[in-house]
Amino acid sequence: MKKLMILLSLSLILFSCSKDSDLSKVDETLYVRYEGADMPVYMRGNVNSNVIVLIVHGGPGGNGLEYRTGQYSVELEEKYGIAYWDQRGQGMSHGKYKSSDLTVQAMADDMLAVVRALKSKYGSQISIFALGHSWGGTLTARYMTTGNYQHELKGWIEVDGAHDIPQLNKDAVAMFISVAKEQIALGNNVENWQSTLEWAEAIDTNNITSEQGGRLIEKALKQKVGCRKMDLFRPRMKVEIPCPR
Repeated sequence: MKKLMILLSLSLILFSCSKDSDLSKVDETLYVRYEGADMPVYMRGNVNSNVIVLIVHGGPGGNGLEYRTGQYSVELEEKYGIAYWDQRGQGMSHGKYKSSDLTVQAMADDMLAVVRALKSKYGSQISIFALGHSWGGTLTARYMTTGNYQHELKGWIEVDGAHDIPQLNKDAVAMFISVAKEQIALGNNVENWQSTLEWAEAIDTNNITSEQGGRLIEKALKQKVGCRKMDLFRPRMKVEIPCPR
């Protein structure tokens, strides 16, 4: 593996990495440079715990810090170090490389570089747990099944990992059709749902293109059930509240 470089952000250029530093409330940004990409890792929380949770965000197209919201992140950072990583080509990552370098395997290699950078920075005794959400589940699965990469981690946490995109898209189309029929029957925003129903029924579920897959996600995030927005990929959020007339 090529030489790995860790670059501290300019605002943290004077940070001391001595062993006696107080690591109970870390708030710093590291940059991991690997294969042409400079990837920020936003370190927060209690590294004195000797446990770091590496957030592998969803997307592709997400970012690490979007997972630093809500009370759960506050409580986690009190107990553990949390590493919010922006993957190659996403978030605030930058660099110079070819589009052909944006492969799942290349990004799994990036993840190994990040894991090793964290151990180099905070000590080999650190236990690192990878938490992969959605697309991050796909990426961490590739990481875990590549060579001996998994030996660098203490554990793997998967949250709603996406491993079969064609089937996911088929299920999404079926959900659009089902919810659209429900809402039309309830008299909710009928014109919109009738248009959505016709659109969904016209999709060839045996040949869903990447463009159509992206459109499924866009429409799912914008749809409304009753008078509230609904994420069609989280059906438990479905509500049946008729809009005021």
